[in-house]
Order: sequence, then C-alpha cells, then structure tokens
Amino acid sequence: MGVRVPEYAAENAQRGLKERDEFPESQRPVLSQSEAREKGINSGVTSAQTLIRSDNISDEMATRIYSYLSRNQADGERSLVARRVWGGDESGRFEDYLERKLNQD
Repeated sequence: MGVRVPEYAAENAQRGLKERDEFPESQRPVLSQSEAREKGINSGVTSAQTLIRSDNISDEMATRIYSYLSRNQADGERSLVARRVWGGDESGRFEDYLERKLNQD
C-alpha cells in the first residue's frame, strides 16, 4: 500500500542532511550508511534520501521512521538535526501523520 511522503517531511530530511554535514565528522548526530551497516541498523541518511526522492514510502519504512521519531525527542541541536534527517521536527507533526496513516485499515 504505502504512505505518501508530505512535502514538509522531504524538506526536513533535506535540511537535516545539510545541517548534519556542518558538524565535525566525529560529532555528527546521524550515522553514515557504512557506519549503520557495520552496526546492523538502518541509517538516517538512507531514510532521508528515500524521503527526498520518493513520493511514497513502504509501510515498513513508515513504521521504522515512526518508531525512530516517537523514541527520539528533540532535546538539543544534535537531536533536532537527527529528527530532521528522519523527516521530523520539534513539532512532532510527521510522526503524528505516520501514526494516523499506519493505523488506517
């Protein structure tokens, strides 16, 4: 089925990637694709790229993004950048949207 990617989520992801690159490499708030692969987890960078280039994401990807955003609140600049990479922001709008979409039958 899939979930439509709101324009604001794609814009947040784009902004988050840009802001992530402004941190020194050792202090970046989101793992690179290779770092995440080494740990056996998904990369926020991969999620951001998918949000930016796709009109829709799979239910599985939407669930992963929702899970990340609902666990990680913006409590500082690094965590806010990480949330943006995953399409979110400090308002919680994207995770609220994903929760509604994922709970529709």
